[in-house]
Amino acid sequence: MSRYGVVTGVNGNIQFDTNRKNIGAWEYGNIPSSGWTAIQTSSLEPPTDRGYIRSFDYNCQMIGIAIRPNTSTFVGSRIGTMKYFYNNSISGSAPPIFVTLGNRGNIYASSPTTIEYAIYSLDAESRTIPPWGLITYDENGVIVFNSGLRHLKITEIIEVNRTPLVTIDNFYWPGPGTVTFSHNTSNPFYIIPNNYIEMNYTTWPGDGRMWLGRAFMTIGIQKISATSARLQRFILALSGPQYPVHLGFENKIDAFFEVPNPLRIAVCVL
Repeated sequence: MSRYGVVTGVNGNIQFDTNRKNIGAWEYGNIPSSGWTAIQTSSLEPPTDRGYIRSFDYNCQMIGIAIRPNTSTFVGSRIGTMKYFYNNSISGSAPPIFVTLGNRGNIYASSPTTIEYAIYSLDAESRTIPPWGLITYDENGVIVFNSGLRHLKITEIIEVNRTPLVTIDNFYWPGPGTVTFSHNTSNPFYIIPNNYIEMNYTTWPGDGRMWLGRAFMTIGIQKISATSARLQRFILALSGPQYPVHLGFENKIDAFFEVPNPLRIAVCVL
C-alpha cells in the first residue's frame, strides 16, 4: 500500500488515489461508417439486417470499452470473444459450423455508422510517457497517475430494468425488449457490461416447411437525447434452419440470457 494519499478536487471528487491505479485510455478514436465488418452467416437465412463488428486485438488487459452512440444506431461492446454457429444444410445431415466472433475487444452496431469510443486498460499508464506533465509513482515505482492520458471518469452508475431484455416477447421473431433511462450527464459515453443472448426464430428456407433457427444477440444502446438513452437487443448473427417446426412449437420456444443481474450502465466522460 502506498504511504502517500488521495488528491481530491471540487466537491471531494477523487482526482487520483495513490493506493489504486487509475485506468487510462489505451486508445481513443472514431470508427467511421466504412470501418465496420458485416457479420456473415449462412446463405440459408432469410434476408434481414444482422450486426456489424469492429474488433481490437491489442495485447493489453482491457477493463472497459466506452461508446458514445448516436440517434440512428444501436451500439454494444464486449471484452473477449463469443461464439455462434450456422447450419449449411436444411436436412440437418451436416453438423453446424461454429464461429469465434471477435477478439480481445469488440464493438458491435446494428448498422454501420460513425461511433466515438475509448478503450481503457490498466496497462495504459506505463505505455505512454508524455514529454511534459505530471507522472506520480508509488513507493514501488508503479505509475498511479499520468497526465499524458485520458482517464476513466465515471459520473453516474444507472441501474436499469433488465426484465424486458430477458423476456421472450414473440414466438416467431425476437422482439427488441426495449428499456429507456435518463441521467444527469450531458452527451456522455456509456459502458455496457458483457452480455449475450440466444433466442429462437422461425424461417422458411424454401422446402415448403417452417423451420426453427437460433438468433444470436447483444444489448445495444442508442441516444434519445443529451440526457437519455435506449437499451435494446439486436441480432448479430442467425444460425439458419435447425429443425422443422411441428404443431405446438410455441410451447417449446426457449432462450438463453447471459445478462448481469442487476444490470448497471456506467455513464462516463473523457
